[in-house]
Amino acid sequence: MMMLFAFLNLVIGCSYKVNTLHESQTYFPHAVQNFKAQEKLFIVHFGDDAWWLRDITFNVEMTELHGTLEILPDNRYNFYNPAGSRVNPFTKKTKHLLEEVHIHALEYSKSEDFSVVIPVASIQRMDVYKPDIGRTMVYLAQGLVIVVGAIGTAFLIYVLAHSCPFIYTYDGERFAFAGEVFSGAKQPGLERHDYLRLTALQPADDEYLVMVSNELREIQHINLMQLKVIDHPEGVDVLADKQGQFFSISEPLPPLVAKTLQGTDITELISEKDAQKYHFNDAARTDASTDGIILSFPKPPDADEAKLIISAKNSMWLDYVLNSFHEMFGRKYNAFDRKQGRAHPEDIREMMINQGFPLNVYLEKDDEWVLVDFFEVAGPMAMKDDILAINLEGVASEMVNIKLETGFMFWEIDYAAMDFSVNMPLEITTVMASEALDEAGNDVREAIRWDDDLYYVQPEVGNMALLRFPVPELTGESRTIILHSKGYYKVIRDYTGMADRRTLRTFREPGRMPLFSKELYEDLVESIRQQ
Repeated sequence: MMMLFAFLNLVIGCSYKVNTLHESQTYFPHAVQNFKAQEKLFIVHFGDDAWWLRDITFNVEMTELHGTLEILPDNRYNFYNPAGSRVNPFTKKTKHLLEEVHIHALEYSKSEDFSVVIPVASIQRMDVYKPDIGRTMVYLAQGLVIVVGAIGTAFLIYVLAHSCPFIYTYDGERFAFAGEVFSGAKQPGLERHDYLRLTALQPADDEYLVMVSNELREIQHINLMQLKVIDHPEGVDVLADKQGQFFSISEPLPPLVAKTLQGTDITELISEKDAQKYHFNDAARTDASTDGIILSFPKPPDADEAKLIISAKNSMWLDYVLNSFHEMFGRKYNAFDRKQGRAHPEDIREMMINQGFPLNVYLEKDDEWVLVDFFEVAGPMAMKDDILAINLEGVASEMVNIKLETGFMFWEIDYAAMDFSVNMPLEITTVMASEALDEAGNDVREAIRWDDDLYYVQPEVGNMALLRFPVPELTGESRTIILHSKGYYKVIRDYTGMADRRTLRTFREPGRMPLFSKELYEDLVESIRQQ
């Protein structure tokens, strides 16, 4: 209750300020899509007029914004203050501003039914409000107050996040954000294959349209991008694991019981794909620096293999932890990064596992937890569906007990299930891009066709490419499409100051990063208590 009181005082009593986005035409559609994913409300301004903007979509070329105008209530418009950089105080009457994105445009065309078309080139700026509480944002999850640093609005993701190439797919009406690929491959030695299921992708004039973009301060090195098209019976799903093995899913079962390592029942949280997630934060009540959940599934007789399915992602908190760690290098960060680039890939992977970055998977055998595999880093921007095959040899009990463990608040999980059905034969069609044009009109198709020494490089924020794939003839009742990609990326940072060598030496110890995460969390909780 004390924590909740501190949270409410902080949110209700603080001021807020405006973040203004003056971006390129390429950037605005992606920013709008990201804000839509945050369930923001859009207000469009044409000079002195302001309207609600609903049902937002973009044309295929991403050059026109389409939507519907509705009359804006006075109580919304009267509090809007685009000229001021700060408004005090943040009250119940003005808290709705945090829900809003204000788009300022010079040109538009409106029909009698109030549908509107706005040229993206005519958009001057977008204004987004955020609380002015320094580098701290607070949100509630599972009855706990979780303090997340350096993330005020979706806009700040562009400044902070350690991510990877963003993927958008055309769903028949607009380009929708699909996820990220080869997350965590931040060095050439960590280059890896990735398999992203494209659930929203729909044909457009006998073509599949996929967009890949660089939206953060990174240099993307893209080696391969192909579509894997699988036609199959209705009621069957398909996923690929990190090794590129494809699995049919026909009888996914939610866990009979799901509990945290501290005993909190979270079965309802992860039994369905919805907005409810577990944040691997129950260890906040203990001295532990790692967190995890135990999933229990009834084991069919004679089952010797199972498929573990999850929908999960890395947290924005992990980005804050990594940013705080990298800041300690000061101006020596780039030298550290170059040294990491020369390290043996296996040494880096071992370090990542020892520091709790992946989602480790344990199987209970004879009352002992045995590490059987791990889920690769998924990135912080979208839930990713993933799968692992679990060998049940040696499991004599009537239940299959699985433990998922990671560093404190490094992951978020929305769904977990297990499928004991026999894997059916699958016909997989590999589809190459028929065209791949970057933002300057250059054809980069040859660079992404094969896993070879050719790379499509995106060195700057705003680089993007539109990939066109021919649509194969449907040979089954249903279709699953998976983007097979391969590559790596380099994060660009410009830290200053002296390196904190004494503290940095402590990170040579396994498990130091999860402990650092817990320390940051406790420090921020304490700072809120004192406000």
